[in-house]
Amino acid sequence: MPAMNKTLLIMLGSLVAAAGLLAGCESNIVPMKPLQRIETWQPDEVVPLQPTTTQAAEEPSTAPATQTASSQPATEPSTQTALTEPATSPATQTADSQPASQPATQLASTEPATQPTTRPGKMIVKIIDPNQTIRYVYHASYDRTWQEAMTLLNKTGFTLDRKDYRLGVLTTQALPSAQIVEPWKRQHAGFTNAMENTLNCQRRRVRLTVSAVLNKPEFYEIAVQVLVERQTNPTETLTAPAFVQGSGFGRSYESLRTDYGADDTEKSIWVLLGHDPKLEKKLLDQLFEKI
Repeated sequence: MPAMNKTLLIMLGSLVAAAGLLAGCESNIVPMKPLQRIETWQPDEVVPLQPTTTQAAEEPSTAPATQTASSQPATEPSTQTALTEPATSPATQTADSQPASQPATQLASTEPATQPTTRPGKMIVKIIDPNQTIRYVYHASYDRTWQEAMTLLNKTGFTLDRKDYRLGVLTTQALPSAQIVEPWKRQHAGFTNAMENTLNCQRRRVRLTVSAVLNKPEFYEIAVQVLVERQTNPTETLTAPAFVQGSGFGRSYESLRTDYGADDTEKSIWVLLGHDPKLEKKLLDQLFEKI
């Protein structure tokens, strides 16, 4: 009896320690967020008109006065008509009827010297995915970045599924997540992830993209997304009916699974939990050490 009590106390202490340890652990998995659509209006460049209106506005300012003075000399009308008409009447009438500065004033007020014109602009739409970790690299080789990304994913344990060199997209197949009893696996990103993978059946898949930055030809955008899925069995419930099983030691009760006798089409499914930013950051750090 004392030995059983001691063993029982050790087991209870271990359970309490494990419960306290698990209570302090928070999941590193971030739920998925919807895509963000950002629209920005980009106007075209402002193009000024040719300087033809400036010349047209400056020419009429002196032309009427010069032509009137040159066509009718000021001395001849004054001597011929000095007895009958005032000497200054033609000049006065001409100045009153047709002012010299009137055409220049009207042109300057109605047509400005320089009239800027704006061409129609265009709407730029950009889709931002908040479910990934992004980092920019300056003056790097696209081919080397692509090759190092494939090498990194293979060394981490992932199997490449899709390789699109032109679009810069790399995807992997689903890989079972490393548990706490598998410290040799390179996909470990912390104790919390390892503990969560041990308590649940989870797997991860990676999507890595390399793309050029708009209006910055010397920069590349590298984005890493690690999706986390968890296996669930919808046909199995905790409140399943029970049946009585007879044995040589008496009658005992066992839980009856609801998928007993079901066809093979009813299998477990994988539910998407979110993405793992901690593993995303680790992959980016290792990739930037190579490029």
